Amino acid sequence: MRKSLLELLLAAIIICPSLKAQKIYSYDTVTPLNVPVLYEHGIITTDNTNEFGITFSPDGKEVFFTRQNFREEPLMKIYHARYEKGMWTNPEVAPFSGQYEDNDPMFSPDGQTLFFCSKRPTPQNPEKRDFDIWMVKRTSGGWSKPIHLGESVNVDGYDDLFVSVTQDGTLYFASNRPASYGEMDIFRARVQNGKYLAAENIGNPVNSEAREANPFVSRDEKMLIFYSDRPGGFGWIDLYISFNEGGKWSPPVNLGEVINTPDLDFSPYISPNGKYFFFARRKNKIVNLFQVNIDVLPRFK
Repeated sequence: MRKSLLELLLAAIIICPSLKAQKIYSYDTVTPLNVPVLYEHGIITTDNTNEFGITFSPDGKEVFFTRQNFREEPLMKIYHARYEKGMWTNPEVAPFSGQYEDNDPMFSPDGQTLFFCSKRPTPQNPEKRDFDIWMVKRTSGGWSKPIHLGESVNVDGYDDLFVSVTQDGTLYFASNRPASYGEMDIFRARVQNGKYLAAENIGNPVNSEAREANPFVSRDEKMLIFYSDRPGGFGWIDLYISFNEGGKWSPPVNLGEVINTPDLDFSPYISPNGKYFFFARRKNKIVNLFQVNIDVLPRFK
């Protein structure tokens, strides 16, 4: 008996699953990304504005990132969008952003807290001009009002930037406070009894007399990616990777010429499912977001 057209199509789908391939996460791709490509060009990444500092919710349904429309207004703002019906909604300014200089959002591993950096005033300093680390908590009605992380993390008068979070709540971030070896170093603040302990410089070999910033730490605190302008790179600022070996960070390794270029490469981030690497690149005064397979990085091949 001859099969109907519908039966033939169903059989083809069973034999060739790729015909019904669906994106489980908003950042999933059908084909491998062996070289960096612009992420969601025209929606998240644009030609006329700067985008960097991206972070996804654990389920991949929300994205927050920094956007700066320097041609209309130089203020950096945090934008967000939702993944609905196979596409991103039009990005909008996050409800807690837009009035002050804000950047570098980062989800906590459970997706219930969003950290970010801001020059907004504090009760102690209403005329604030430096970046501090803040957070908002997810509530039944949206996001809470911004909460300042306090003096154990932030140092007034110095920039505290690009926070990343481990599974146990330890914060990694960059700062140019006096305890730095160079122009800017990477610091760590652990949690004890629900409170942050005083931040500590993570020391050599990660930090040096050069500038180290934009730390992205894995949830298990076994891997750290950051940018540095130390000698020997491919450009002015390159991305490096270090591994936690017995409680000590290994000598950093340059991520190589697939990632790093003569331009400025920064703002590292790994997708919650661990399959993709995101970063920002500044070229011709424009900053774009890029995505690539995680296995192009050293020790992931």
